[in-house]
Amino acid sequence: MFSSLIARARRLRLAGTNLTLCLPRHAYYRVHGKWIFAHQNTCIRGLANIDVRGRLWLGTLFIGFLNNHDHTYLNIRGHLRIKGNVNLGKGCRLDIGPNAVCEFGSCYVSGMTRFIIQHGLIVGGGCAIAWDVEFLDSDFHSLEYEGKRTIDDPRILIGERVWIGSGVKVLKGTRIA
Repeated sequence: MFSSLIARARRLRLAGTNLTLCLPRHAYYRVHGKWIFAHQNTCIRGLANIDVRGRLWLGTLFIGFLNNHDHTYLNIRGHLRIKGNVNLGKGCRLDIGPNAVCEFGSCYVSGMTRFIIQHGLIVGGGCAIAWDVEFLDSDFHSLEYEGKRTIDDPRILIGERVWIGSGVKVLKGTRIA
């Protein structure tokens, strides 16, 4: 157990996380029933809307091209469900709309990835999402023209053990088995 704590402390230090700032925040999240470790440059709005069944690591992994000044923002107006161990890299942004549900199995999300979810997103276990990926399940506007194809279910569903490469845009209605 003690060696596990030392390994976690080394991991946090390598990522540039200030332990004197991280540990009190972790204790605060634990009091609220959530197992969350967050880098000091992390802002969470809507903590009550987050259900953590595993562990959520926010900006605490070392990746060479990210730096300590990158901020991670979570704006959770809907629901965020963490069903395993999830690592979100530095600079990630999550904006979950009021009626949306965003669910993650055990997965890894590299830095600078954006989730703008108004309807729903499910990411299965064992997934790896590279840096600078964008998830959008809404157009935020409408266009009317003859022959327009409509999407019945705009939610994004990502199956298990899926790798999404750098710079990919995942749009509404996407299904990856």
